[in-house]
Amino acid sequence: MVWSYGYSSTAWGKGAEMVWAERSSLAVDLWRYGEDELWKRVLTLPDRTMNEIGERADHHLMYGPANRAGESMLIAKALALAAVEILEDESRPLKRTRRRPKSEFPGLPRVRSWIATYWLDRHATRARKVVQAARRRD
Repeated sequence: MVWSYGYSSTAWGKGAEMVWAERSSLAVDLWRYGEDELWKRVLTLPDRTMNEIGERADHHLMYGPANRAGESMLIAKALALAAVEILEDESRPLKRTRRRPKSEFPGLPRVRSWIATYWLDRHATRARKVVQAARRRD
């Protein structure tokens, strides 16, 4: 599984910077942080809700608590916290502070896995390509 996260000013075509993630990557991160009730829901969220999660994750990265080294939190944690807030309409800590090993992930549902990879993630995939192209030019 490829983890796809990014931070781009052109990711959603709005000209504003925001964090983005592919649905399948966000689902795995929610599972790793113990959100067993939420991770499958992410696979079928509309683009508008994914945008809201990205905007909220950006807020967590900029204004959230720092780690022990004084750096901002992991993008995966910021996205997971944002998804919990948006999907449950309230802020709460993640169920796990330490992530489960990704080798224990039970796997995406067969049909949803294909849909999440090839259809629902089309905007995030385009945004990732834009970021990669910009990096190649630099």
